[in-house]
Amino acid sequence: MVLVGVIDSDDLEQAAREAARRALAWLPESARKACQGLAVSWVKSRDEVFAAAFGVTAESAVGQFSGSSWMAPGDWPAPMPVVKVPGERALAQALDRVRATIASRDAQAQDRFNVELSQAFKLV
Repeated sequence: MVLVGVIDSDDLEQAAREAARRALAWLPESARKACQGLAVSWVKSRDEVFAAAFGVTAESAVGQFSGSSWMAPGDWPAPMPVVKVPGERALAQALDRVRATIASRDAQAQDRFNVELSQAFKLV
């Protein structure tokens, strides 16, 4: 986890990528070469704190977004269950998400539906 200081931006995805770029730039070259994943944190001017995680490419650049503090874990690219929720309830919620996704199929474009359904199944 690298705290990069203040980034005053309302675009959290852009701020996260900027934080990750700064963090990688600050790391010694040997650490950048060995780094496969990176967690960064920053503060907005209103004293709000955010964090995000990324993969790091073989070229030591910011890679794929993994998750963030402002998104529910079930909405991350590789969705995760909320660990505070008991197992049976988490499974019921995941199945409800699958049902809701299927029920809303007509209202979504096919590509978006496929992504949503895939995300929902990953939680089951």
